[in-house]
Amino acid sequence: MRVKYRNQLYRIITENNFEPQDFEILEKSIDNLPSIILKYKNSPFEFVIRNSMNSYELFDYQYTEYGPQYNLSAIYPNSEFTEFETVLSEFEDWLYTTLKEYIEDQNEIDLWSQIKFNRESLDINSINFENKERFLIEERKQISLAINELKFLINERFETNENEQKIINDRLEYLIEATERLNKYDWKSLVISTLLSISIALSLDTNKGKLLFELFRKVFLQIQTIGQ
Repeated sequence: MRVKYRNQLYRIITENNFEPQDFEILEKSIDNLPSIILKYKNSPFEFVIRNSMNSYELFDYQYTEYGPQYNLSAIYPNSEFTEFETVLSEFEDWLYTTLKEYIEDQNEIDLWSQIKFNRESLDINSINFENKERFLIEERKQISLAINELKFLINERFETNENEQKIINDRLEYLIEATERLNKYDWKSLVISTLLSISIALSLDTNKGKLLFELFRKVFLQIQTIGQ
């Protein structure tokens, strides 16, 4: 393939916010036709461009489709070669749809797995949930003070952005309000679900998840010592 066409492929990659170093370009003969393969590294995805045997200006192409088997598409055009502008347009479409969709799925957080992961790593069984008494006024005040401290600590320890901090504050405020209508047993169950949802919102790893749990334990310890 002529260098000017290789450079056009490079520009299309950068213009679509991909990193050229994430691709590997290979030259080989396919069905006795000089070809290049643009392979997205560490993935099954590739875009194959074949030169006509008779002209540097005519090509056909195929690409990896996004599906369970990652099959190669048919060779396009079906019966003849085409100009490079067509190949370039199809390559850009493949980048922006098929490959982008694959990358988004790879980066997507599996919320169901995250919940299981957090439950296992936080050892929530170490907390006593047996107390079903209602909160006293003084207890609610102390919980409010403790949770307001948690807001500050979470923001400080995890360096949350404005949107994340709003999510955290809203969920913690809901915990404070819930002390007026829930008993301690039900409230602690709500705390666990709130802790998990905050951990998911912040996409915390194991160590940070444990740190978040330790911050929440301050609230539990405060409840357990009230009135003693």
